[in-house]
Amino acid sequence: MMKIRCITNSGAALPEIYLDSRVNRSKETVFRLTVGKEYVVYALHEAGGAVWYYICDDHYMYYPQEHAAPLFEIVDNRLSHYWRFHLWSNGLLEVAFK
Repeated sequence: MMKIRCITNSGAALPEIYLDSRVNRSKETVFRLTVGKEYVVYALHEAGGAVWYYICDDHYMYYPQEHAAPLFEIVDNRLSHYWRFHLWSNGLLEVAFK
């Protein structure tokens, strides 16, 4: 099971490709994550060079939410045997449960 550890919860640490003011992701954003806490990765996807992890963050509401990969370090890189890989026609790579 893939696990990651939060190394920062600040938008200031994100490269430009992760920032989007339309969804409150700016250099000033503080994400609902605890630095030093480990999170289980339930899915991930890559789009436009940005990698996103789906985790149950500190404001967990029913289903995992996406968070930018640069906010974390990988603690356990084992992939879930429930995950499936899909490459969409638009180039989006998705690794998630069925």
